[in-house]
Amino acid sequence: MSESSHKLFFRATPFSLRRVRNFYGIRNCHSLITKRPYVFSPLVRRYGFISFFTASFVYSFYKYYRQKHAVDRYKENLLKHGIPSDNLKFFLHYLFLPFGKILSFATLCLLDRHIPYITPVLNRILCSFIDINFSQCQRTSIDDYLTFTDIFTRSPVKPELVDSQRMISPCEGVVVSVGRLDPEETENFVMKDIKGADCHILDVLGFDENLLEKVNVKNCIFYAVLYLSPQNIHRFYSPIDFKQLSTTQIHGSNFVLGKNLYSKQFAQAICANHRVLVEAKTSFGKFLMVMVGTQNVSVIQMSKEEKKYVNSFDFTIKSKKNIDIEFKKGEEMGYFLLGSTIIMFFEAPRSFEFSIKPGDQLSLFQPIQN
Repeated sequence: MSESSHKLFFRATPFSLRRVRNFYGIRNCHSLITKRPYVFSPLVRRYGFISFFTASFVYSFYKYYRQKHAVDRYKENLLKHGIPSDNLKFFLHYLFLPFGKILSFATLCLLDRHIPYITPVLNRILCSFIDINFSQCQRTSIDDYLTFTDIFTRSPVKPELVDSQRMISPCEGVVVSVGRLDPEETENFVMKDIKGADCHILDVLGFDENLLEKVNVKNCIFYAVLYLSPQNIHRFYSPIDFKQLSTTQIHGSNFVLGKNLYSKQFAQAICANHRVLVEAKTSFGKFLMVMVGTQNVSVIQMSKEEKKYVNSFDFTIKSKKNIDIEFKKGEEMGYFLLGSTIIMFFEAPRSFEFSIKPGDQLSLFQPIQN
């Protein structure tokens, strides 16, 4: 760099950079980077953080103000069905709303990008940390997966259906809870002891009372709550032959589920998080399958619909779409982009018995009834 161009360059630079040049005797950009990398001053850092948190607070307050009528309506539904209103849930939802959106976008970009030489190394580190097993997958080598999202949504080698009469597990995972509900007690449809707390079914279903109507009095409603940890295969399948009638998306929060798996907050999280509800009909009657999203990503892909359900973080919004799709037992329904939870509600004869209990590890297509 000539002397004239050198002077012209540093005339155009900020005063702080010229001051560093004068003090340290730096003559070009290379020496500026190697000798003293430019950093923000403490004053800039302080006011930068203050501005960011102020903007986040204003955004959270704005979103709450815009949705206040819907929040009040949601609380009225809670009181109508005798469900305690948890104000802490609403407070945390709106307080961390900006951070949740930023974190969700950043996580999705990080997991869904292939950077040569870097992504393969990160994949190996994360797989060893999470302890992912590829032996039951169609692609058994980690080098066959381009991104970490590709690893999460890996396709398994489908096991054979041993018994065509019994209901099977729709996914890999851990059994959180199973139980039975009497159709005569529709006002008390509560899943008991979900990690020490009760969970009202209507809250999970977005207060759609029509979903629980017209249950045969000779039958009961059974439920099963299954948790998918990060090392499990994130694809889910039909546990029984059924005809899908509709798909409902219920937007919500993105509270972490794995952290709350052994605490009372798990029941609150599955009622507050983003979820997709499949309404169907089997030979026994009603069948409902709820896919619950988890922290950071909370994206649910439905295979036959060819649609990706993305969370808007507005738990007051609910959209329903009528669908007519046939599913055979063991047929793929969709997949999650990160660890999640599946809840099944189904109508069955009173003689139905589960062969699983809370705490059991489930393998794909494992029979769950005696």
